[in-house]
Amino acid sequence: MNKQIPKINATLLTYIFDGQPHLLADPVADWLASSRPFVSFVSTYRDKIR
Repeated sequence: MNKQIPKINATLLTYIFDGQPHLLADPVADWLASSRPFVSFVSTYRDKIR
């Protein structure tokens, strides 16, 4: 993954996937980059998602 990721998205990805490689990391990163409502949802429920 060689894209620029906004800091909030990178922080959420690191938290959700515990900084480990994961099959869903790229699709979730793309979704976070394309949807502000999803960023808000993930920010609110990140503990439950993890």
